[in-house]
Amino acid sequence: MSRQDGLLQFNGAIENLSFYKTKKGYSVRKRSGVSGERIFKDPALQRTRENGQEFGRGGKAGKLPRVAFRSMMSSVADSGVAIRFMKAFVKVVKADATSNRRGA
Repeated sequence: MSRQDGLLQFNGAIENLSFYKTKKGYSVRKRSGVSGERIFKDPALQRTRENGQEFGRGGKAGKLPRVAFRSMMSSVADSGVAIRFMKAFVKVVKADATSNRRGA
């Protein structure tokens, strides 16, 4: 990932470059990937849609402890706690051998 050190600091895209701001400053990366429309419609990307659904279920499950412990988490300097919660719950979703992969 590239970083912008110069005077020009902006968000958006120019041709195949995407500029964005993070906590660490402004960054730039090469645009790539498949369009959202193709992901939703292409039969060859069915597995990608299923993976996205699993990730979404893990995110929703990870929200429960974050909301429950919000008052304690607001004073924690570690900004990666929410990500680790979601990672743990995605593992739980994937470990479920009795449910259909596409979920409820």
